[in-house]
Amino acid sequence: ATAPAAPAAARGGEATKIANKVWDVRTGGNGGAVIEFADHLVMFEAYNNEADTFARLDVADALVPGKKVTHVIVSHHHFDHSGGLRAAGGRGVASVAPRGNEELFRELAARPAPNFPDALARNPQPLKFLPVDEHLALDDGTMRVDVYHAVGHLHMAEAGFAFIPGPRIFLEGDFT
Repeated sequence: ATAPAAPAAARGGEATKIANKVWDVRTGGNGGAVIEFADHLVMFEAYNNEADTFARLDVADALVPGKKVTHVIVSHHHFDHSGGLRAAGGRGVASVAPRGNEELFRELAARPAPNFPDALARNPQPLKFLPVDEHLALDDGTMRVDVYHAVGHLHMAEAGFAFIPGPRIFLEGDFT
């Protein structure tokens, strides 16, 4: 029998505060907001792969003592934006995305990975999915993020974007 593959090599990440309770957390050229709520954090995008997503999650989880990323908002299904979904899912992070992505994301999470065990294969669990129909408000009284379903975008079917009203920050993936 073949030994399970080792976890992906660790990558570094960095955080830059861009507003009260909002950081840009990136690894390599990819980044996105991490937003602080009363008892958790929400990250925008699960970029590229396990190593990149873990790097961003690790930096995010160290930003505020006692608070971890519990949700990742995914703008659309293209691999460069959703390639880290299995990594996030392996850590129990819920995916927030337009409802039209749910079936694809559930299939992605349910597929076995016997030859190249990734985070989800090493820690199997069902996908936690929070669907966005037209609009979904993530609001706990200390922070609000509005997530919207974009209709008719030419680059990506079933796209979503988010807006943080307090600091007036628009979060998008491949809109411009």
